[in-house]
Amino acid sequence: MKKIADLHILKWGSSEYGSGFTNPTFVEFHEQLLAVRDQAYSGKAKLLTLTAGDFVLGYLYILISDKQILFYLSAINYADLGNKYKPGLTMHFCAIAHFKELEYDSYDFLAGPARYKEQMSNSSYPVYHISMYKNSSRNRVITKLKSLLGR
Repeated sequence: MKKIADLHILKWGSSEYGSGFTNPTFVEFHEQLLAVRDQAYSGKAKLLTLTAGDFVLGYLYILISDKQILFYLSAINYADLGNKYKPGLTMHFCAIAHFKELEYDSYDFLAGPARYKEQMSNSSYPVYHISMYKNSSRNRVITKLKSLLGR
């Protein structure tokens, strides 16, 4: 988990979204999820490593639901690659081929717009984000302010 965390933080740590790997609770949850040995849940999360010889291109963290692969996140080693190589596309291509060979039904890129998802997908579906808040006077004021400001 440390290797994927280091690469993910390097790429996303200072972005507006940040990296979940800077949150100890996030890290602990995913370490436990990957280590589950319970018969019903074992193998539902996997960390894949793609290498070229001894060079680690990156990692894909996937979740498995029945015969469906759900791509959760990746961490790519951009060191010494230049702009001609596409390790992320290569990782997804190899993962899709691998899971197709194992007779999985689909590989879902999950939410969020990205050009590579459009390039590699043969279908899409809408995703809705819903936020729910306790019905308190403070939250009603915040909601009213947001609607007045057009957010």
